[in-house]
Amino acid sequence: MHAGGVEMVSDDRVKLYSADQMASMLGVTRGWIYTNKWQLPHFRIGKFLRFDVEKVMRALERCKDE
Repeated sequence: MHAGGVEMVSDDRVKLYSADQMASMLGVTRGWIYTNKWQLPHFRIGKFLRFDVEKVMRALERCKDE
């Protein structure tokens, strides 16, 4: 598929955020993210936490409905 002469490519990669990026997106502190990490879908890459943005947003939506 072309748009304006540029080939459009679907990007199915998972978007990962650091704790700082997740905190900024949610409007909370980095400390809050680490304190509450067990409530947010995440995984470790070495010593770093990474968050799958779509999974976090779905988890927060489920919490809102409770």
